[in-house]
Amino acid sequence: IENPPNNGTRFTVTICRDDTGEEIYRSGYLDPEQYIDEASLDVELAEGEYACSVNFDAYRISDNAYIGRAAAKITVFVQN
Repeated sequence: IENPPNNGTRFTVTICRDDTGEEIYRSGYLDPEQYIDEASLDVELAEGEYACSVNFDAYRISDNAYIGRAAAKITVFVQN
């Protein structure tokens, strides 16, 4: 996940399971030119595939004011 250099906002990433609504990952702020190459989940899950929603919450850099949200459906693959 990358915040491109030409993006004038910072954002956070939250991943939630679609079946339970449980939040399984939350990032800190990603400023322009920052990225997440890999990350551990915030909870332990059994091996398998999980249908999830990822939310990208955008914030103004100057004062961290909330701007809005974009979302997407993803599949999280857990391998133990």
